[in-house]
Amino acid sequence: MRPLLLKSTCALALSGLALAPAAAAKLPSNRDRTIVPGTSIGGVALGATAQRAVAVWGPSRCAEVPAITCHYEPFDTAANYYAGYAVFTTLRSKVISVGLSLPKDTSRRDLPYKFTPSQLTRYKTSKGIGLGSTLASVRRAYPRATGRTQGATANYRLTAAGRTTEFRFGIGNGTLKVTGINITSSRSG
Repeated sequence: MRPLLLKSTCALALSGLALAPAAAAKLPSNRDRTIVPGTSIGGVALGATAQRAVAVWGPSRCAEVPAITCHYEPFDTAANYYAGYAVFTTLRSKVISVGLSLPKDTSRRDLPYKFTPSQLTRYKTSKGIGLGSTLASVRRAYPRATGRTQGATANYRLTAAGRTTEFRFGIGNGTLKVTGINITSSRSG
């Protein structure tokens, strides 16, 4: 009976999400811009159902591969990857990952990310950390974060109770700045 319930839940979740029109593939429409390390981004929390996540962020492009992944991007073109995005992934009908990424600038090799104010840079932790924050500010705000710097990139993580908040960094005006934030759970439902 459980496999049937899982298939029904997945089908129900996908029925309203995956078939959303391509034009609906834009950034989240909610007003919550809070990042809670180890818990949530913009109100989409680890452990929430796909239906709840879509209710919070609005319609999206979703695909089942084998988990359900829903991307929120400002444009629906072949260059979507370069436009910056918000994303969540569910497995067994529960959110296991939620993240944000800055837009990429393919025209510049010296500054591959666009560190300009946008809807995505408004998402912040209670300590003021978000996309575009410097490595120094992340390390001050979260001294227990561990990671390493390799040239023009860095990755730092906060891990507790099977949940990891990862801050990815790239060079912005000569300084390492946050280019992506992902919160994941090692538990898969």
